Amino acid sequence: MGGKKKVISYFERQAATYLRRSERGLWKWFRQREFNEVSRLVAPQKDESLIDLGCGVGYYATRFSQSYGMKVLGVDSSPAMLKALPREGVSGLLSEIENIAGVGTYQKALAAGVFEFIAQPNQVFAKCRELVVVGGRLVLLVPRCGFFGGVYKVVHELQGCSVYLRSIAEYEALAGEFDFVLTETAYCTPISTALAFKRKSEADLK
Repeated sequence: MGGKKKVISYFERQAATYLRRSERGLWKWFRQREFNEVSRLVAPQKDESLIDLGCGVGYYATRFSQSYGMKVLGVDSSPAMLKALPREGVSGLLSEIENIAGVGTYQKALAAGVFEFIAQPNQVFAKCRELVVVGGRLVLLVPRCGFFGGVYKVVHELQGCSVYLRSIAEYEALAGEFDFVLTETAYCTPISTALAFKRKSEADLK
């Protein structure tokens, strides 16, 4: 089984209990800390459009829709995860990120817990450039390099999922190739960091 199929298979197995398990114990604390920083970087406004890439069961999508009144499209490649996505205020699309088509453009894009499972992220950044309006915002939540990131990597690789740890500088360079400039970083937890990028305008590119 290829790496991408292994990741989808892993999340298919997790889907039924994923949201419930993430809302209790230590994981709940981690998720709330991450949400606080991610939401600050997304800077949600009522009626803004947001595409949640790798939305899973909708942890972020539903909060941005219900709490902030954003218009949210959640995209995931796992049918089971997408089936568990609450539909109230959130639309769902079954697709791999690089294959998204016909959904228009968005003021904000979020990819939380996605890029670490992608061996070659260039195609995904290219798709983000298509999806995010000029001057729009892309926010990533990624594992940190170092000891705790290494633990995260081992835990997932024991489940058959390859994890690719990258530094902030590496993400900045990758995103820069596709007209995104890093505007802010945020320490979330010992495991995770959030990164905010702006899609450059023509003036920025000159």
